[in-house]
Amino acid sequence: TRRGRGAHGAGSGPADRRTGRAGPGVHIEERPGPDAALARRHVRLELALRADHRALDVAREVRTRVSEALRDHPTVAVLVTSVG
Repeated sequence: TRRGRGAHGAGSGPADRRTGRAGPGVHIEERPGPDAALARRHVRLELALRADHRALDVAREVRTRVSEALRDHPTVAVLVTSVG
């Protein structure tokens, strides 16, 4: 698992806009090769939400924005770690 490059295109969130490096809640995996179920990058984001945000809506929006923002359109998973 790699952390870092690419997540800054997702809009506001866990990336440092000065360096372009993602924070600890961003995980980027390379899945190369013919044996991989998904032979491309996969991004997993771990988010904490405020109580006034609906987790499903936020997760869908984040998945869409991250996938569209990155040139190779990776698969994206969002893990909501807390609400409150």
